[in-house]
Amino acid sequence: MNTFNVVIVGQAGRLQYEALLFALSFRATNPTFQGKLYIAEPAANDRWHFDPRIPDGPLRDMLHEQGVIFLPFENKVKTKYLANIIQTRIRSNA
Repeated sequence: MNTFNVVIVGQAGRLQYEALLFALSFRATNPTFQGKLYIAEPAANDRWHFDPRIPDGPLRDMLHEQGVIFLPFENKVKTKYLANIIQTRIRSNA
């Protein structure tokens, strides 16, 4: 059997609960999984209005108990650039 790794994206808010649900259900349905389970989470920087990381506490502890390895990544998208993309898509759908 080939060993592979799984990566999902998670951050504070709704996605942290979805990440926990995924980790728990994935481990329960794949008890012999030999790969690594990663959660890519955005690092806090000036591009966020809040700290996007999954906060320390019981939920993050539960993710660690499932063997999750956190992979921080940096948001390099400029807010103005993203806003322009969204506005363009809204206009094209109008």
